[in-house]
Amino acid sequence: MHIMLIGIGLQLAGIMVYIILGTEFELRFHLQRPLRSKTLGRSSQADSSSSDIEKPVNIIEGCGGLTRRQSIMVTGLVISTATVVIRSIYRVIELAGGWNGVIITTEKYFNILDAAPIVIAMFMLNICHPLVMLHE
Repeated sequence: MHIMLIGIGLQLAGIMVYIILGTEFELRFHLQRPLRSKTLGRSSQADSSSSDIEKPVNIIEGCGGLTRRQSIMVTGLVISTATVVIRSIYRVIELAGGWNGVIITTEKYFNILDAAPIVIAMFMLNICHPLVMLHE
């Protein structure tokens, strides 16, 4: 029992690290503040020729240069991650109550807080699949 609780706790901790890093990346991307300067290690000639690079088509205003498909994909990933976090929190609480606890023995809690989030995450990743959303 304790090993399972530790495993689910580690899974939740890993997901939280993923969320923190993903949030930092998104903020840096939208605010256009990378960790390194764009001019690091480049000459002024290289910078002047880099302005010829084509920008993605169908850029959504205010989305930091994401195309509509990329924005949909990121939204799908956020929803999927949120549902997995809900499930993980439920599992930690469920296992903390033991094998005979109220939460682990109540089927409606399982259906709503365990099965439903995974079904939603599965559908979101199928609808907003990166291969489909990143394909031009």
